[in-house]
Amino acid sequence: FYLPEAGRKAAAISANSEAVQRLERALETSSRLPETLERTRQAIDLRLDLRAPLMQLGRLEEVHRLSREAEELARVLGDERRLARVYTYLVDYYYLKGEPDQAIAYGQRCLEIGDRPDAPGIERGARLHMATSYHALGRYAMAGEMLARNIADLEGGTEFTRAGPENILYVSSGGWLAFARAETGEFAEAHTVAGKALQAAEDAGNAYARAIAGTLAGLCWMRQGHADRALPLLEQAFELCRERRLILWQPIPSSLLGLGYALSDKLEVGLGLLHEAVAETHTLGINVYRSLWEAHLAEGLLVAGQWLRAIDVARSAIDLSATYKEAGHHARALMLLGAAYVCAG
Repeated sequence: FYLPEAGRKAAAISANSEAVQRLERALETSSRLPETLERTRQAIDLRLDLRAPLMQLGRLEEVHRLSREAEELARVLGDERRLARVYTYLVDYYYLKGEPDQAIAYGQRCLEIGDRPDAPGIERGARLHMATSYHALGRYAMAGEMLARNIADLEGGTEFTRAGPENILYVSSGGWLAFARAETGEFAEAHTVAGKALQAAEDAGNAYARAIAGTLAGLCWMRQGHADRALPLLEQAFELCRERRLILWQPIPSSLLGLGYALSDKLEVGLGLLHEAVAETHTLGINVYRSLWEAHLAEGLLVAGQWLRAIDVARSAIDLSATYKEAGHHARALMLLGAAYVCAG
């Protein structure tokens, strides 16, 4: 029964469509086997394995359904470790849907289980997902504290290598820590951490890790006002997303690259990418950071001299940031609205 292993290997190299196909076939085959304890465990694990490639393909509602099914099976077994793995994706799901309080609550459950000696490593994934929720809320210090602890734990592990199986966790923790530091103007640390994440992603050769690291390293340069240094990183990340169908991640480099182009000499192309990022996020049903992508679009429209349109988009960004409790993005959108009013006279 090689389908599960083949599916996991495909997922490890970001061959997401192939991974989903093989893991779904494995789950279907498993469902026809006699009911045993081992079959139930396998049914949980296959659902858990399916979630990462489905998530990257943007199929969020299927991720939610599989998580709920796995949760029910794990409760029946009383399997706390598998239940914690379920919760890590529920944290991510609610984060993406713009429900940070729910995400943090599930993350806390993971941390409680992760404190037990029979569930090592669970807390790192929980801290990462909780940290991104705190980041979205504008609580950058809290996010940074959790992410820095993840990095220290991983680097301090006796068996840790940045090209090993925990690479995505290391790269994501480093990338989001760099983002948090850039948002508070701590650019020296942001670039240092982003550089380590980039090197780790290159060491592993994983397309998803490289897209994450390149995007967030580019973001740090954008926030510091160096679009020229950001663009090569963002271009590479954006192409990786297109080539490998990293659909869930693609709006992020699309928005940042669009803004970078708008601020340089490619205004028309930049506006196209900015509009694309907003539209893709809406289509995917992702609510987190929608306000930021709209704020980026408003900034691009300001550069283009489309002041009345910029006012409308900035107002929308303000409304979204208030709805989803994104304090940092709310401040950015207010600043852009003020600038648009000044320009419009």
